[in-house]
Amino acid sequence: MRRVNKPRSDGVIVADISLVDPKAVGKSLTVVVTVELDHERLDLVDDFKRAMRAAKEVTQCYMVTRRRLLCADCGR
Repeated sequence: MRRVNKPRSDGVIVADISLVDPKAVGKSLTVVVTVELDHERLDLVDDFKRAMRAAKEVTQCYMVTRRRLLCADCGR
């Protein structure tokens, strides 16, 4: 753990991430993410919204501002 704790305390490691296999858990998983777009161009926002509608994993998507969206992703 010493090899991990020093970089973590120095700010080199900024996050720890775990990947969960829903099949192993036997339950679905709900994930809420914030997406921030680089530009406020309406065509880019529309493209992103179309992509979210087409993604079967995305069950909800809310526009908070023109550049920031919240999406709920339900795993299988």
